[in-house]
Amino acid sequence: MHSIRNASHSREGHYLKSVILVGVSNILCIISDNASPFNITDNLEVPYFTKDEVFVLLEQHEKETGQLFEERVKHNAYRITAGQPGLVNGFAKKLTED
Repeated sequence: MHSIRNASHSREGHYLKSVILVGVSNILCIISDNASPFNITDNLEVPYFTKDEVFVLLEQHEKETGQLFEERVKHNAYRITAGQPGLVNGFAKKLTED
């Protein structure tokens, strides 16, 4: 709470408009408990895609949408996303829709 108040008072560098606390019954739960307000109890390790896996995924997008990607686009998609699964899918979706 001190950080929020300090950010609000130093408006030259921060333009704090609002703060939202999600899923907690009171502020003490945040401080005294490590439980997630989103009922997340486990971390799921999702490894980044290799370049080959990115190419396979983009080929799946090509088959589903009919939108073909040039080879340089596939290489750039891997370079830009670094193989991060969510970014690769989002990037491919954006490319096929726009």
